[in-house]
Amino acid sequence: MKTRRTILIVGLFTYVVAWFLPVITFGTTLASGRLPGWEALRLALVPIVPYHRFTSSMSWGSVFSVISGLTNLLMVGGAFILLRTTGPAPRFLSVSLAAAAALNTWWYFEGSLRGDLLIGYYMWVLSFFIVAVASRRHVRGLKRTPAH
Repeated sequence: MKTRRTILIVGLFTYVVAWFLPVITFGTTLASGRLPGWEALRLALVPIVPYHRFTSSMSWGSVFSVISGLTNLLMVGGAFILLRTTGPAPRFLSVSLAAAAALNTWWYFEGSLRGDLLIGYYMWVLSFFIVAVASRRHVRGLKRTPAH
């Protein structure tokens, strides 16, 4: 139990830190022109939620952008479920988090951004994988615990 909780805390810490680190080399918030994670999310959601002067037409890229941005809801919801001390985590949670992490690698494999991605992006994606592992261990650990 202690190991899976430690893994979860490391994953969530990685996730939170990623929000404040530079994600990509262009942007408007930091003077150095490096976009922090929280603002990268705002830009990812531009196709459905306008943000300042930024606009986006609907394309496959914008669909993936929005879905990628919405995976953060899964992370926050999953963290809430996993931080509860009672009750099992839904079995689909670890698979969903791993799938979200895989989907979020789209930014890397999309190609045109690959050279511009920075540490915040990599930590953000890694956090999804870490929390997925914690979730998987949570489900497996509860299977071994006898019911009262």
